[in-house]
Amino acid sequence: MNKKIKVAISTLLCFCIVISASPAMLVSAQAPKADAVKTLDLFDTEEILRRLIVMVWRVACPILEDTVKHVADALPDSKNWIDYDEYETKNFYAGHEYFLDEQTDSSVWSLGYSQEILTPEDLETKGYYMAGYNLGKITYKKYDDIKVRTICLDDGSSRGKVAFCVIDTIGLANADVRKIREKLSEFALENNIVSINVGVTHTHSGLDTQGIWSEEPRTVINNLLSSIIDIDTYNGTDPSLMERIFNLTAKSVKDACNNMTQGLMTIATKNISGYLMDKAYP
Repeated sequence: MNKKIKVAISTLLCFCIVISASPAMLVSAQAPKADAVKTLDLFDTEEILRRLIVMVWRVACPILEDTVKHVADALPDSKNWIDYDEYETKNFYAGHEYFLDEQTDSSVWSLGYSQEILTPEDLETKGYYMAGYNLGKITYKKYDDIKVRTICLDDGSSRGKVAFCVIDTIGLANADVRKIREKLSEFALENNIVSINVGVTHTHSGLDTQGIWSEEPRTVINNLLSSIIDIDTYNGTDPSLMERIFNLTAKSVKDACNNMTQGLMTIATKNISGYLMDKAYP
């Protein structure tokens, strides 16, 4: 092997050892057992490559972030953006001023449940973008339906009901959650619902509800042009899919509220630390 190549490889390996020392010392300081510390094997090419990638990413990430920031600063603001001073918040639930940690004389738990199928009826003919497994992946089939599951809860304190919805999808924007609340504004007022919370399962096997995995080139080009010419921004989501999610989620809240029954509230806990793992360094 050429002497210069040997010197380069030796230098690179020494650098890897130095880089690996910091996380190793951190692990050794926290680990209760000495055998929990993983040392660097100079013949373990996969581990060396992994640490090199981590090292390069730690150096490149701030540079990339700074580059994107400068490019963004150079572009004019979109004509469709609303200035912070002109923004008017809507469909936001502020909650109560104080936390109730004791039962009242009228305290009694009531709970209602409902679920709706969100899978588009035209899935097999139209096709929809999946939220993962590469960009632009269209699916026409399903294993199971995607759903929204909702509970409506009341503690009997007369402070109001709360609704919790969980949707089988990758994620929803804050603006989307407020569209669901908007559809429920009158119903919530009439039925003393004081909080409507919408969460997601963050599944990558569902449909794209954030516009990240669908028509990415079109979205980027369109939204860049919107800063220059008078056109609307495009978020990449399917309008019919999103409207179906909004409508059926709102319906599930109404149904859960309408079928509430009184009962005994119980709670259970379980240690799941053995089921979770984080491969990233602390």
